[in-house]
Amino acid sequence: DRSASTAPRLIDQHQAIVQRKGAAMLALLSTAMLYSAAWHSSAGVFRHVVLHPTHSGPAAAVTMASTDDENEMPYEGPPLPAKVCSLLMQCAIQAQLSYYNEFKNEMRARWLESFLGHAHLRVERTGGRKSSGYPLYRGLSDGLRCSWTEYLQTMLRGKVERYEVRYKIGTADAADTAGSAASAAAAAGAGSAGDADEAPWAAASASRAANPYLKQSGPQYKEYSEVVEPRRVAQGLMSICRQLALEWSSDLLSVSSESLYLGDVCGSGGGGGGGGRADPFDGSGVGGVQNGGDAFATRDVDCSERQDVAPSTPLGEYLAGNVTVDALCMDPRIALPPALYASMRAASGKWSSDFSEASSPFRASNLDLLQRACTREAALSALRDLDEEQNESNSHAASAEWLREKLDEWLPRFESPRRHQLAGLFVLELLSSSPQPRQLSSGGLGMTEPALVASRVLAHREAIARDWAAAVAGSVPTALQELLREDLEEQLNAESEERP
Repeated sequence: DRSASTAPRLIDQHQAIVQRKGAAMLALLSTAMLYSAAWHSSAGVFRHVVLHPTHSGPAAAVTMASTDDENEMPYEGPPLPAKVCSLLMQCAIQAQLSYYNEFKNEMRARWLESFLGHAHLRVERTGGRKSSGYPLYRGLSDGLRCSWTEYLQTMLRGKVERYEVRYKIGTADAADTAGSAASAAAAAGAGSAGDADEAPWAAASASRAANPYLKQSGPQYKEYSEVVEPRRVAQGLMSICRQLALEWSSDLLSVSSESLYLGDVCGSGGGGGGGGRADPFDGSGVGGVQNGGDAFATRDVDCSERQDVAPSTPLGEYLAGNVTVDALCMDPRIALPPALYASMRAASGKWSSDFSEASSPFRASNLDLLQRACTREAALSALRDLDEEQNESNSHAASAEWLREKLDEWLPRFESPRRHQLAGLFVLELLSSSPQPRQLSSGGLGMTEPALVASRVLAHREAIARDWAAAVAGSVPTALQELLREDLEEQLNAESEERP
């Protein structure tokens, strides 16, 4: 009787335990699914979510409330120009090569360099724990040998490749090899270089060389197989493109603000030197960095040689008697005008703060690339405007021919930069030039107006950078999603055709 009375109770307890375990597993699974759904694929960032149980029962349902703007509208503006998309893909490839170099995966780095003939995008290893290497190509026009969509589509359709890797044990890392002085010190440590100064590690090296148990009869090699899945590589590049799109949308706003700043401090016709216009760096968002309050003019100037020069000093007065603009462009040891250092420090201050996420490799170089790209497009747009406009004094025609000569001199520098801040230096040269009479190619005579040219270039530069900032943040994630959708459709169609 006792066993008969306790049996139902034991069954009820067992069912309650099973029900509680099932509810706990269901809640855990629901939480995991919600966190997975909270990943915003278009931006590549994690959305912060708040989980609220609707009741306190054993199988509590879970709802999600996102802290992001629910009313955010999709981007409907013009797409990002193809040339900017190519630059984005170029920088993504170089960032991926930097990651491969960081993990010393030389085989995958060589594969990516050789894919569709992009060996010129190679990243030189420079050694050091925190070094990302050095991109050998930093030009604007010949980075990507095909469109960025063709590059990713070809890689997504690529087949898995297997390589047999063989390397000699003891081969020195090219990025970590020492120079001739260190080699002499190593030889001295081994007892073969007379009285040369010994390196700190020379004694340990000599001890290992004298150890008979470490000596081998001949060279030894290590062999292993490496599998490359092009689809995975393409997905990694897409992820980097999303991160770069977020960074560029912020950095392009800095370029837009820098255009207004250079016009203000140098008193150009477009800048106005005050003129009742709101300060573009007061954080109000009028042509400046949104919610930033990061004024270029109020930051330190990283210019040790000419700290006594005011930011608004014309370029002609800033240069010493034996220093030319060409020397400034070629020699990175010569200090630039303070206004240019201030612009870089203001931009880098935003991404190097303690509250910002880690930046992609070469972000400073990418900012310089964006400055040169925006300045080139702005100068070409200003040149078209001046060519289309005619006036009785022929000043527009004279200014157009003068600007064309300047571009013939500066565009090659933009393609093969020897230092950063060339775009700002070009703008400062325009702002510091004086009007000159000029014999026109048509036979007339006109007076150049450098202030007019500079104001047109700065106005176009500010507008171009602002438009690109909106387009890169809105259109790039959408384009990447479209590529993945097309790739998925191709896979499904191929599988359906293979089925009997």
